[in-house]
Amino acid sequence: MLTFEPGKVREVLESLDYFPILDCGSFLRTKAVYRGGSTPTSLKVFKDTGWCVDFGSGDDKGFSLARLVSKTLNTTDPRILAKYVSGQVVTERKKEPPKLDMPRTYDPSCLERLLPNFSFYKKRNITNQVQEKYQVGLAQSGKMLRRMVFPICDDTFQIVGFSGRAIEWSEEATYPKWKHIGQKNQWIYPYYSPNFEETREKIDGGEEIFLVESIGDSMALTEHGLDSHLVDFGLCCSPALQAFLLEKNPKKITIAKNNDFNSDDNHGKIASVKTLIKLTALFPLERLAIKLPTLNDLSEMHQSGADIAKWSWDSPELSREEIKEFINQTPKYFSGPTIEKFLKKL
Repeated sequence: MLTFEPGKVREVLESLDYFPILDCGSFLRTKAVYRGGSTPTSLKVFKDTGWCVDFGSGDDKGFSLARLVSKTLNTTDPRILAKYVSGQVVTERKKEPPKLDMPRTYDPSCLERLLPNFSFYKKRNITNQVQEKYQVGLAQSGKMLRRMVFPICDDTFQIVGFSGRAIEWSEEATYPKWKHIGQKNQWIYPYYSPNFEETREKIDGGEEIFLVESIGDSMALTEHGLDSHLVDFGLCCSPALQAFLLEKNPKKITIAKNNDFNSDDNHGKIASVKTLIKLTALFPLERLAIKLPTLNDLSEMHQSGADIAKWSWDSPELSREEIKEFINQTPKYFSGPTIEKFLKKL
């Protein structure tokens, strides 16, 4: 496993004009400059190994620092790469023996420390009744300071994590909009939240399920009576969520992630297509659909006064021809035998 001297990884990033760089202890956060990304925290780079994870690309496996240099400079010339990483290329992270990793649980009394201040989401047209249903509150201290915090429960309705939305976040912020505590790749939300009997009833009944990116989108759907939905927290449908969907076997799955139409690369649309491709291994293509929000996301649509219920049945789905054309237009995000196999299904 390739390791670096302290400060070497940051030095490489700075030499490639990655800026700003946020120091988060064992890793750094910065923009995904190699693909023209604008979010200042989308790229995570570990200081000791240089391993990179780009949360905006939908690739949760990651790649080496050498690969990042190659992508940034658009070259595979070993003489050039050697100037940055001594010619050593890491193809994958060191495999560690499997270990039993039990999620931490939290006493429900911890929610009493959250301030029941509903003004943040009230300004976004989310009613107090819906906010109470989500048990959201404002953190006044700790890791979630100045964030609206949502408890996450497991299948025994124990609290196993939290998701927090920064109330002062803006596009120029050097910290993430959403922060998660716990194993988010295991979360099935809001299905296991205590106050979501309607969600459980409709999903168990095999109704159409909407897959959305954030809890903000979830609240927007709840406001419009669309209870049969799940949040994937930007993971492009984790294995745990895939297994859950397979068990529930809904009549239809509609992917409604973000629609970043103002960006050079529409990463919300990219994530939606990647999610669709994953799910074609489990469900017939005829039972899957992509329906993009008319604004950046469903939360923004709700805030603007749009009728999301009407959108859910009236708005057109992406056609197979549109999906195929989009894949061909963004080849840097779609390549390999899995993509080729999927294209043959279209």
